[in-house]
Amino acid sequence: MFVTPAFTGGVNHGHTGIYSAKPTIVEAPGTGKKSRSTSASSYKVPKKSYKMDVKISQTKRNKAGSYAYNKLRGKKYSANFAVNKKTGSAKMNCSQLVWAAYKASVKIDLDGNGGLGVYPYNIKDSKHTHIYKTIK
Repeated sequence: MFVTPAFTGGVNHGHTGIYSAKPTIVEAPGTGKKSRSTSASSYKVPKKSYKMDVKISQTKRNKAGSYAYNKLRGKKYSANFAVNKKTGSAKMNCSQLVWAAYKASVKIDLDGNGGLGVYPYNIKDSKHTHIYKTIK
């Protein structure tokens, strides 16, 4: 997974996505766009970004990535972050997509603060995630 800075109205709410296979990312890129897969090598990673994994087996991480690729692409974007912890929504935002991939496939809740909504930095701060690289 990754979390990058992303701003709306001067507020850094972040952006997140999940690796579904080594060269492929699944993400919900924003308003007016559908969730998609894209090449990791073409993704521009800004400074102050984090690359992370979840502290579980590689098999389970692969299962979450495959779930995102097979079940969560092509969904319309939802701007609702405040109450977004649903795995089967017709619309999804970036953090909901990553959260849903883990929750639905391997039953892990990546929300770091346990609120009604999950935001990108909640995933970064989850007890289940491990930062292995910080882009400076």
